Amino acid sequence: MDRKAWIAVVLSIIGLAAWQWYYVKTYSRKVPVPTQKEAASTAPAPSATPSATPAPAHQEPVVVAQNQSLYSPSAEYVFSNDTGGIERAILLLHFGENKQAVFLNGSRTMPIGAVGGVPGEAWGGFTMQTNAGKGEAIFNRKDPDGLEITKRFSLPQSGSEDGLYVVRMDLSFRNTGSADLERKGYFVSTGGAAPIHPNDWPMYTKFDWNHEGKFESIDVNWFNASTIPLVGIQTREARNLYQEERKDVLWTGVASQYFCTIVTAAKDKGSSAWATRFDTRKLNDVPVYGIQGGLGMPGFSLAPGQTLEESFEIYAGPKDLSQLRKLGRGQ
Repeated sequence: MDRKAWIAVVLSIIGLAAWQWYYVKTYSRKVPVPTQKEAASTAPAPSATPSATPAPAHQEPVVVAQNQSLYSPSAEYVFSNDTGGIERAILLLHFGENKQAVFLNGSRTMPIGAVGGVPGEAWGGFTMQTNAGKGEAIFNRKDPDGLEITKRFSLPQSGSEDGLYVVRMDLSFRNTGSADLERKGYFVSTGGAAPIHPNDWPMYTKFDWNHEGKFESIDVNWFNASTIPLVGIQTREARNLYQEERKDVLWTGVASQYFCTIVTAAKDKGSSAWATRFDTRKLNDVPVYGIQGGLGMPGFSLAPGQTLEESFEIYAGPKDLSQLRKLGRGQ
């Protein structure tokens, strides 16, 4: 390489270095320096000391969750306080996956036998007492206006074949105050039902009910949005609540493919039925739904010292039609 070539190379390197210096200085991104006002607005707020936080004026009493199991010859019933009812019914003679006993209802639904005034919202604040020898669970609560509510669950005893899987619930409302009391209505929860196996067909997860001898039923697909096939145009939005008001509602129930829970009014007949759907889990990114419901009862008025007593039968077990016919509910 001759002298002129070396000079050209050196000049090229110097020019490239000068261009890089100019580019970085002129076009590189500069981080703006915040003004005093901007710095103050973005600075974290000073943490408050305990003395600077005002105490709440009133705190609701905390209800400590309690569970208690009672046994019949065919099932274990797990009772819970607060909403007061059967949190779970474990069928000791029936086994599902992994050879585990099948259980009905679950923590994502209301207890079986819970009562409330609005569909899906059970009254809380019940105390619980159990007697394993008698197979009884008693729940009690008293409203501020003097209405005392008592629920007594009685389990089937040994040797009672006709009452297998049947729990009796006696419900009473007593006016302990000095003024007349009125309630617009209430419901008794059926608890919830969900597929036992992941591949159970959705059409078998249902809410059933009977009024004036007429059988009614919906499955979990009832809550889906409705669309025109192939076109895909939505004609109805998804629904959250199924509710019907009818005369002489005899019973309401929820069912999976093989098991069911049915609440029957043993004295006065019901006046409505309702159901909601809930998501239990996902199978291949597709939701698997369960269903829960309630038997609506008519409203009442009580004079001071007066008591209203109702009775209900709760069947929680396999779909045994012969057993259901014994209870007057076969369809």
